[in-house]
Amino acid sequence: AMATETKKQHTPGPWRVETHNNTLREEPRSRTFWTVRDPRNIHIVTVEAFDSAVDGDMEANARLIAAAPDLLAALRSYVKLDNDRRAGCAIAPADWAECHQAASTAIAAAA
Repeated sequence: AMATETKKQHTPGPWRVETHNNTLREEPRSRTFWTVRDPRNIHIVTVEAFDSAVDGDMEANARLIAAAPDLLAALRSYVKLDNDRRAGCAIAPADWAECHQAASTAIAAAA
């Protein structure tokens, strides 16, 4: 018999970004770093700039990572509605509006 692989699921969202200023570091690099945490306060990832010139990029990267679960959920919702539409189902305008709002909110959080 062939072994079946179980597909791992990501940590449920929503995720949030925390900014940290580490004044204990002595290295000549950025003292700011960002952590992404889940609703249980579990650490997902740390985003750190090794050069203070790119701190803004790293903060934006942390926001994008933190928005990933909501972006994925919004995209799944859109694909489901679109598949239903393609299959001939009538989609209520309120369902499209809800899908659009979820996507817009996730994009704003990521941007």
